[in-house]
Amino acid sequence: MSTITYGNSNIVVSSAGERTMPLQPAFCAYLASTDTNVTGHGTSYVVGTNTALTERFDQNADFNTNGIFTAPVTGRFSFDNRFFVTGTTTANLFNVFLDTSNFNYLSQETRADSNRDESISSSVLTDMDSGDTAFLRLAVGGEAADTADLLGNGSAGYTTFSGSLIC
Repeated sequence: MSTITYGNSNIVVSSAGERTMPLQPAFCAYLASTDTNVTGHGTSYVVGTNTALTERFDQNADFNTNGIFTAPVTGRFSFDNRFFVTGTTTANLFNVFLDTSNFNYLSQETRADSNRDESISSSVLTDMDSGDTAFLRLAVGGEAADTADLLGNGSAGYTTFSGSLIC
């Protein structure tokens, strides 16, 4: 069974009862190659600025590869992200920001000065109005200069950004 509006299937139900909504906003993007020297001395870096993100999927075409999602409708949206930071020697503060038109969210991790790689992830459920935008920023602190890299890879998904309309 499916419901069709203006020639598009908007709800599809299988014979087993599984329901999909092919027009429901949802996206998943990743950094396909490493973005070097983007932060480290507290500089705030907007993900997708230097190196475009690669879309795995963009159902409803609401995400662009410079890292900005635009809400097509008013609702509650869930966003998930993962950063893999390399190239640090003394970094001790990792801030991940999800900036939306209505509110800005901060996820923060601290550690003792270290030269090891860092994996940071966060999830946010937020309200958005039609036309509002959401994007990610990263700010690493503790380095003498911007030496921190965002690790990218075509198949491993080290640095990712995804989101979907929940209700």
